[in-house]
Amino acid sequence: MMARWCSLLVMLGFTANLLAQGAGEKGLLVPVPVPLKNEDVTRIIDRVNKARDDGAARPAKVVFDFNPKGATASSTDFGACFNLAKAISGWKDVTTIAFVSRPTTGHLVLPVFCCNELVMSNTGKLGDVIEGKGEALPADELAAYKVRIGDVRPGQFAIVRKMFDRSVKLGKGEKNKGAYFVDLNDKDLAKLGVIVNDTKPILEMGVLGLFNADMLLEFGLVKVKADSTADLAKLYGINPSTFRDDPLAGRTPVAFRYTISDAVTPATAETVLRTVKKAVLNEKANLLILVLNCDEGDMAAAAQLAQGLMELQQNTEEGGLRVVAYIPNSAKNTAVAIALGCTEIIMSKRKDQGDTVPQGTFGEFEGYLKTSDQTADSISKLLTEIAEKQNYPVLLVRGMVEKDLTIKLARNKTNRTLTQLMTNEAVDTSKGEWIAERE
Repeated sequence: MMARWCSLLVMLGFTANLLAQGAGEKGLLVPVPVPLKNEDVTRIIDRVNKARDDGAARPAKVVFDFNPKGATASSTDFGACFNLAKAISGWKDVTTIAFVSRPTTGHLVLPVFCCNELVMSNTGKLGDVIEGKGEALPADELAAYKVRIGDVRPGQFAIVRKMFDRSVKLGKGEKNKGAYFVDLNDKDLAKLGVIVNDTKPILEMGVLGLFNADMLLEFGLVKVKADSTADLAKLYGINPSTFRDDPLAGRTPVAFRYTISDAVTPATAETVLRTVKKAVLNEKANLLILVLNCDEGDMAAAAQLAQGLMELQQNTEEGGLRVVAYIPNSAKNTAVAIALGCTEIIMSKRKDQGDTVPQGTFGEFEGYLKTSDQTADSISKLLTEIAEKQNYPVLLVRGMVEKDLTIKLARNKTNRTLTQLMTNEAVDTSKGEWIAERE
């Protein structure tokens, strides 16, 4: 059974590649553990270097997720953060991108700003390097910030200084006809060629800078906003099949299969999770191919199963379980919830049954809503919570349930290579930053 499904894994991987052809360039998603330790930095460096040496599979973009699983992140370990920052600064052959989706403080600010680009969500914040303490940075740490950030971003270093130095009176000037942020207390600005016409401070003395995405976007430190790593991949044209964190962390796959048929019930969730745990414990399995031939039933039970699978993907003693949802026909209602709880989703193209057979479909709730006592809003909320945790596109998930939701493809006004799916309201409130192209 195990060998048979290892063979199927190869077939499914080939199918996934076919589905993803032409879907963008290769990327690598690297979660930054919380709290960050030197052994974590070593693993990150090894993983990125291995990917960079991987020939045709070498990523064009490496994204560092500083808030894996939506966790608030902080670190007082300067050494670990400096070592990661130094490594990131040295990777000149790939575009490095920092993704900050929640409050991120302490010395994690250093590797964040050593990335080529910074992307934040509306719930992200960045700063407070000394975490509210009164002490100034030691001389060696200050020197590291100046070399790693100040020399690279001289016109924005005052913003970073404000994150660890309360005495900075942050203001905005101009140098060579470009924005240049300064400490208004500095008496030598004119000697530096900086002109300050407005002496009103952006942030007064006495407080530490902890900036949200909109402020850092205005300062020119944030390139673009994204709600999830899935949205970031879409913005940057990254092939999503190359942009999922691998729970196996390089371990050899030991595969097994489980098929869910008929309506989903609480007993279904209990049986699947019990069987999976047994396979992981007794047979050292680390790859589950979950065949979904189910729909209807209990949405709460489907969500319970999705949550259980998500926990198993990260919490096994050996380091993680990879769960592949395989959809041979279609995934409706409850099957959608279960699939979203999996590491990845693969759909059959049905070519084995002839060209007249339609391809598989994903997401149909109209019939379910007519017979269920649940509302579209409650189901949408349930699915959104799962999708957010798994970094699947939340807006597309909402669109499966909310029939009045209009989703448009929008393009960034200043960087035409960036696109994303947005609601009418989001386009209208972007103040011209995004321009809708089509529904």
